[in-house]
Amino acid sequence: METNIVKIGTKIKQLREKSNLTQKQVADYLSIGQSLVSKFEKGERSINSDTLDQISNLFCCPVSALLSNMPPLNVPFKNSR
Repeated sequence: METNIVKIGTKIKQLREKSNLTQKQVADYLSIGQSLVSKFEKGERSINSDTLDQISNLFCCPVSALLSNMPPLNVPFKNSR
């Protein structure tokens, strides 16, 4: 059974890949290291609420979509901060 952290990480990875972004590009947008994005995606690190807000803004999806059991939305990423 997947934990919530793993589920959120999986959704982030799916959204990132659908948006054709690298982990480095997401990391730069979030002002964090690429290795931390990798750990988020693998479910090895939890994500604080501020970072979740930034991720939801990047992918133009509500935080609730990242936290719920709904499948990730197929939306374009936001091209500006």
